[in-house]
Amino acid sequence: MAALREDVKSNNLDTLSKLHMARWHYDVVMPRVPGAELCATDTDSFFYHTPGHDAERVYALLADSLDTSNFPPDHPLHSKARKKVPGYFKSEVPPPDTISEGVWLRAKMYSLKTSRGDTKKAKGVSRRYVKSHLTHEDFRECFDTREDHVTKPHQRIMSYGHQVVTESFTKVGLSCHDNKRQQLGDTY
Repeated sequence: MAALREDVKSNNLDTLSKLHMARWHYDVVMPRVPGAELCATDTDSFFYHTPGHDAERVYALLADSLDTSNFPPDHPLHSKARKKVPGYFKSEVPPPDTISEGVWLRAKMYSLKTSRGDTKKAKGVSRRYVKSHLTHEDFRECFDTREDHVTKPHQRIMSYGHQVVTESFTKVGLSCHDNKRQQLGDTY
């Protein structure tokens, strides 16, 4: 019975998180930033295109709902007051950086081309591999061709029944195929 309660708590937390995100999008962003276009979402983040608004103005309009602790210390909106406080959103690309192009393949797998370099996230792939082997162009190619990007061979030392062995393996590094949902025609 205790396991069921933990599952219910977890499910309620997920539901409350989704509700908070929906309220923030519809009740805060949409009224304050007219014309804002939602490009992509993740389990805990939004990516917007705000035509007609510069990033500084958007940050100012949303300042009361943002964690601005990652802004440069000399930025007028910089504050440590909401650092890591639940319910506040943090900019993935703090000012003065801006996003010139984004490629979102699926949840937790995206690349942003910014004025200060690329930001790449690929859940399930080691950070070291993402940093040293994957480029923004790899994400774009995967999106355009709809073909998976397989990693280079990896080596690992494993123990099976007190026998130490070396294994070589490859795995899918980038994929735009969402294995949690399937689209059938015009519906999910």
